[in-house]
Amino acid sequence: MSLSDFASQGTELQGTTFTADENETYSVYVKDEAGNETIQTITIDNIDQKAPIITLTPSITDLTNKDIIVSVDVDGTVSEVKTIKLLKGKKNILDFENAGEVITDSFTVSNNGNYTVYAVDEVGNETVTTISIKNIITIKEKESDEQDAEADILTDKAGNVTVKINSQTFHVIMEEIMQEMITGSASIQIEGTTISLLVSAENFKNESLEIIAEKIEGIKNALSAYSFTILQESGEVSQFSSPVTLTFTIDEADMEGLDTDKLKVYYLNEETNVWELIGGSFEGDKVTVEVDHFSTYAVFSKDPNKTELPNTATSNYNYIIAGVLILLAGFIVVIARRRRA
Repeated sequence: MSLSDFASQGTELQGTTFTADENETYSVYVKDEAGNETIQTITIDNIDQKAPIITLTPSITDLTNKDIIVSVDVDGTVSEVKTIKLLKGKKNILDFENAGEVITDSFTVSNNGNYTVYAVDEVGNETVTTISIKNIITIKEKESDEQDAEADILTDKAGNVTVKINSQTFHVIMEEIMQEMITGSASIQIEGTTISLLVSAENFKNESLEIIAEKIEGIKNALSAYSFTILQESGEVSQFSSPVTLTFTIDEADMEGLDTDKLKVYYLNEETNVWELIGGSFEGDKVTVEVDHFSTYAVFSKDPNKTELPNTATSNYNYIIAGVLILLAGFIVVIARRRRA
């Protein structure tokens, strides 16, 4: 700046010091009583008031049942980074005053949720950044199992999700249904060894989802029987605007001697305790059917509501007829002898 710049501008100093609050070039103008003027300039470039910049990047963005490694990149901007810490949940700077796990360049996530990373540089600038993990699926064979089951998860370009689990039963938990899946009518397919389920995401709300398939044993003449349940935070989902496809895999040994064209799916009406025919189609070793509600479903080769007389009843009936005929024959013999006499 020149002397003329101070003719109409500048801040008058009170004393012999001033405070520089940002990196900049500062000019000081002095004029004595005799009218002599001068300017001195100083450049300040060592002020750091910029907080570090934190970038969090998950190793997996598709749906998964694996742990996710979140890489942590902290740029100190001007000063070197002093400390990086981690807390679970959505936190602010004050939460880290006496808490937090010290980390370096990554951390591992096993469960969905919010995770907050804190960073402070050598001059005390602080910042926090939160990442939300929503794409971990919990997959178990049974609800009571403590450990997750081995499974493969596939996601295609349309957002359709397929979960393959080596079990006859399954309990799948998705913490949140992504809005993109719902609006795009993406599908969720869960394939077990003897049962599979295909359902459109448009049947659900954008909240946590549990899909449960429980194998039912002991139903007379049933080749396969399952109870299905879908739960969300807002309650149980039992009616579907878009049909759900169920596929039952039947053991070949159980089909021996049966007319496979007659294999049909029935559902148990819990109010009447009657099995009601749904239908379905058979191909290979599978019976496939579409349903619009959940209940207990089973595959039968004949109407399960009809009762048949056991073989013992038929035999007893034959014995009774034979006995009557013998008595009748004896009666005829007695009458004939009396007439001769």
